[in-house]
Amino acid sequence: MKRVRSLAIWGVKIGCTAGLLAYLFHKIPLAEVFQSIASADIAFFVLSSAALLLMRFLAAQRMKLLASVHGIKLRAADIFEINVVSSYYGLLLPGSLAGGAVRWYKLSRHQQQGGGALAAIAFDRMSEIIAMLGLGCLFWLIDAPSSRVYPAGLGLLAAFLLFFGIVFTAFHAQGFRLMSPIRRLSRLFLAAPLAAPLRAPLEKLSAAMQQYLGLSIGFFLKIAAWSIASQLAGTFSFVWLARSLDLHAPAVAIGWIRVYAVLLTMLPISISGLGVREGALVLMLAPYGDTGANAMALSFLRLAGTLLIAGIGGLYELRRAIFHHPAAGMR
Repeated sequence: MKRVRSLAIWGVKIGCTAGLLAYLFHKIPLAEVFQSIASADIAFFVLSSAALLLMRFLAAQRMKLLASVHGIKLRAADIFEINVVSSYYGLLLPGSLAGGAVRWYKLSRHQQQGGGALAAIAFDRMSEIIAMLGLGCLFWLIDAPSSRVYPAGLGLLAAFLLFFGIVFTAFHAQGFRLMSPIRRLSRLFLAAPLAAPLRAPLEKLSAAMQQYLGLSIGFFLKIAAWSIASQLAGTFSFVWLARSLDLHAPAVAIGWIRVYAVLLTMLPISISGLGVREGALVLMLAPYGDTGANAMALSFLRLAGTLLIAGIGGLYELRRAIFHHPAAGMR
């Protein structure tokens, strides 16, 4: 039954991906997209790729702080390796959470901190999303006078407040106290016999998350600083990628449009966001006078950057397999 459900989900994803791409290529000739990609400035593409790698390394610095709370002592270079290896497996293994599962496994086996690794990953992901949304709101406010996509700013603000509220109630002491009625209800649920298999892992996760509650404001400011720095690197990467194609949209517009593209790619309705990301960029760049071919070329070049990251992860795994090099966190 589980296998049938998994196959059905994959069938829907493949169908959505094929349908979206078929529609886009019906409207925008594939030859024009390839022509746009071929005309890309290589220097800007190299700068974009370097900024993408810098983004991953800055994010590793954030995770290093979060993991250290649970006694997981790893270098930023080790966490960078874990992250890119997880990206590699995320492309190879079925399921949208495959890469995250690999990341959790590689972090948790260090000092056997399964709950701590999961709590750190959750906080890390939320911090990344909040910083991305916050910068997106800022870029949209700067761009708003010339933008014809006014509702976009409200969407970014609503998403920012939602994710900020989640982090505040889950990882901040005052917010955690506000959620005490919900925690009492969850304890009643876990006391039920049917919830017995979930009881132990959820209790471990809850205990791990509570380790963040008593930390100083300085710790949270450091997390915010690394998150903003990482997202700024990601923004520069996307802007330079757009400049490689000579898009007309200003840099601040590219900044907030990137946020929408990333968020929509997270939706589990297609394979690696294919079709969804391209369609979003075509719609959002059109008001700035950019062609659909250039918008799709931008999306495919960003996909190339993602494949580059995954390729580096594959090289790490190849080195480990050939030279029996110890995995990150096991040195």
